[in-house]
Amino acid sequence: MKSKKFNEVRSYTYWIQDRETRIKYVGLRYRNIRKNRSPLEDFGIFYFSSGALKKDFKANPNGFKIKLLSTYDSIEEAIAHELELTRIAQGKKSYANIASYPHILATPEVRRKMSKAQKGKKRKPFSEEHKRKISKAKRGKKRSEETRRKISKGRMGKKLSEEHKRKLSETNKGRESNRKGVKLSEEVKRKLSEARKNRPPASEETRRRISEATKGKKKKPFSEEHKRKLREARKNRPPASEETRRRISEATKGKKKKPFSEEHKRKLREARKNRPPASEETRRRMSVSRKSRKMKPLSEEHKRKLSKAHMGKNNSFFGKKHSEEERRRMSEARKGKKRGKYKKRNV
Repeated sequence: MKSKKFNEVRSYTYWIQDRETRIKYVGLRYRNIRKNRSPLEDFGIFYFSSGALKKDFKANPNGFKIKLLSTYDSIEEAIAHELELTRIAQGKKSYANIASYPHILATPEVRRKMSKAQKGKKRKPFSEEHKRKISKAKRGKKRSEETRRKISKGRMGKKLSEEHKRKLSETNKGRESNRKGVKLSEEVKRKLSEARKNRPPASEETRRRISEATKGKKKKPFSEEHKRKLREARKNRPPASEETRRRISEATKGKKKKPFSEEHKRKLREARKNRPPASEETRRRMSVSRKSRKMKPLSEEHKRKLSKAHMGKNNSFFGKKHSEEERRRMSEARKGKKRGKYKKRNV
């Protein structure tokens, strides 16, 4: 409903006139509601119209006549009244609103024609200064839940074409991420963790596409700092539950592991050489873990294959001898233990 309650927080229409040129402008304002400002607290103080006279009005407010026309109960009513005022003003040369036609009053047909006329035209790229100003103006502004919901609904179901994806990929190559150096707060980390826990597992189709997309791509090697953090995180991680172990076992059944390359094997050997010996605590935990684990007995065929695989030069200890210190430690470790009976085998 239209009213004259200019001291209340409502959307409003206004009228201004340049005292020198006599050019007039009528317009609408409703964003003052978000700022919690009445028309009297807003117009001419924080807001200086949105038309062609804005720059001059802001620079010299005393050079203009101003008049608040009406206030409204809803934004829809305010927009409808502004359309009526614009229809009257757009045909008169004394009003600057002529520039707003047909953008405000455009029918679907007019909009379609405008869209068709603009197709194929390349827009002049923004300068770095312009981009910086846009970034500064938008920084710190948060969209309301309603706005986010509408954006989400509008994008739902839309898929980017392969051409569009390719262009986006080329545009972002070599560009530094805008999240570089930004550290997540503990609260954000907690929310992300909870969201991932409740997320349903990826479908087979999604997994296949991820696999195809990552094939042949070399991962950037982890830094020493990253490796150290991973090691610390694994130390403090609780052991996997029986359910997790069961699922891992089922997932890997029947799958053949890709054999290691010679280069990979060489790196593993070097890593083991430089690795410090396990502490007494680590050995104790490994021993307890093996004792409590029920291993499936190996078949005779499996045993035969293992034996054959480790014979002669295939044995990792082929041509090597234990040092005197190593022999002494092995002897002490075996003292008091019952030795099993070994069957003589034919090689």
